Amino acid sequence: MKRVWEKVFWGVIFIFLFSILGVDTARAQAIKSWSQSNNAAQRFAILAEYGNEAVLDRTTGLIWERNVSVSNITWETARTACLGRSHPLTTGPTAGSFGWRLPKFEEIASLFASGDVVPTGLLVLLPSGHPFTGAFGGNSWTITESADGTQARVFNGTVYSSEFIPKTNSVGLNFWCVRGGAN
Repeated sequence: MKRVWEKVFWGVIFIFLFSILGVDTARAQAIKSWSQSNNAAQRFAILAEYGNEAVLDRTTGLIWERNVSVSNITWETARTACLGRSHPLTTGPTAGSFGWRLPKFEEIASLFASGDVVPTGLLVLLPSGHPFTGAFGGNSWTITESADGTQARVFNGTVYSSEFIPKTNSVGLNFWCVRGGAN
């Protein structure tokens, strides 16, 4: 009986804290634990309100653009392109909604963390059945900067690795915009 009351007590505290912090409890309950995130059909939802060009990751609560932008651009250009999606005069299905940005390293890595590993053990993919389009291999810019601010961390979705490279580099670098979470 004491255990039941403890669960009730902590449940009430949880809901109370989320309501004080302004977090939607329904959304908080919809976000699954990381260990239960392998089923892509349950984890990802294509969002019609973005013209089916954005995807909600129910595990993290982040909204990702459905298509990876493949281009050879610098970090600043990628960052500006994501921020530019918030501009009211921008066109396209994800345009005009605030909060688009480059992802943190940990955020983009979370998409691949529960993916499928090919038999060689070197290639980590998005979970089978994911709704994303575009190229996922190669390096993608993140907002994560080096301590001196001259380099940014890139995520390699082919081998699930990262490195810091100069922000002025543009060869073979993609970008993937995200909304939500902490900016």
